[in-house]
Amino acid sequence: MTEAISTQSSARPEARRGAARTPTLGLRAAATAGVAFVVLELVATFITGVPPASNASAAKVAAYFHDHAGALRAQLLIGGLGIAALWWWFSGLWHMWRTADDERPGLPVTAAIGLASGGALVLVATAFTATAAIRPIDVATAHLLYSLSLVTIAAAGFGVAVFLIAACTLTDRAASAPRWTSYLGYVAAVVFLFGTLGVVSDASVYTNGATLAFLLWCVWIVVMSALMWRAAAD
Repeated sequence: MTEAISTQSSARPEARRGAARTPTLGLRAAATAGVAFVVLELVATFITGVPPASNASAAKVAAYFHDHAGALRAQLLIGGLGIAALWWWFSGLWHMWRTADDERPGLPVTAAIGLASGGALVLVATAFTATAAIRPIDVATAHLLYSLSLVTIAAAGFGVAVFLIAACTLTDRAASAPRWTSYLGYVAAVVFLFGTLGVVSDASVYTNGATLAFLLWCVWIVVMSALMWRAAAD
């Protein structure tokens, strides 16, 4: 009897140590996934060279698809892996928010929906360009697919902006990051919303705005990933 109690007592500290290691490993994995997302998406974005302007002619768009067919196909694969890493990274953010919004789960759910919808639309947009690169198509169809891709990317900005606003609000509430990180996230959200005007206009300024918002978002994700890693070490 005494031996059984002693065995149980010695097992409890080991179980507690195992439970303590689980969040640490999870946060480090999420932080690594965040950096992986940034690297993969930057590669996917720039591997295809400089794309035509949003108001480029159909002939120029078709020539771009012909000259960069292999890179455009690779873009979908690399970008898809990046989005998978992004969704894994989100689990780390959720852990950081867990104590800040236990009574009001609305903002975490809003952030999750925004990120999921934005990421899904990015995949759809990339699928449009990959489709144009996989099969020989006429000039008009290539131009249509390119336009659909740009509009879908612009629409993704709505979801990402909602995610950023909710995420920065929650981060402030949890006091899990310096205040300036939230300011950076809010600025990126505003620029994303500016880029969404690309759904109603083919002016290049909106496409450029979406690209700038994406780069700001990448910086924010790297910073939050570093904070996750540091939190895991504490």
